[in-house]
Amino acid sequence: SYFVWLGYARAKRSFSFPKVIIMGIIALLVSVFLFIAGTNIFKNIWIFFVMFVWIRVFIFISSVGFWGLAGRIFDLRQGKRIFSLISTGEVISKIVGFFSIPFVLRKIETPDLLYISFVGLIICVLMMAYMLKHIDKPPSEPQIQKAKLKENWIKLFFSNKYLRYLVI
Repeated sequence: SYFVWLGYARAKRSFSFPKVIIMGIIALLVSVFLFIAGTNIFKNIWIFFVMFVWIRVFIFISSVGFWGLAGRIFDLRQGKRIFSLISTGEVISKIVGFFSIPFVLRKIETPDLLYISFVGLIICVLMMAYMLKHIDKPPSEPQIQKAKLKENWIKLFFSNKYLRYLVI
């Protein structure tokens, strides 16, 4: 996942935020399609081990996209209030999702879960494209504070005892 992080950092420097997010989800969509094709063509168990390793990359790309979009939707004050609630819902949804798999597998086969994730990712691409198109990002407070910090960083350092203790 380190190499994925490097690729993501390079893409972030080269492209706009909406393009990076959409490209990340499309990359996940392509990877799921390749896993579907791999399970249908090869019918070998090694493809499931590749999927097991790929899950870390999948989680990285989807989390960066989700939290990047959340950071654009909410400003700093709203984020402080609502991000903990969102994180709680994320944990609960993972627990429910992971514990529901045995019940879902009673109705469908294991490789068919890839089709469900493929359809879910298509819906995700459409929703992300819609949200990125309709979200206007106001100037954030950290950018304003960063400009002030450049001017008065020495004054800030000597006036804030917690910052002095942290540095010492």
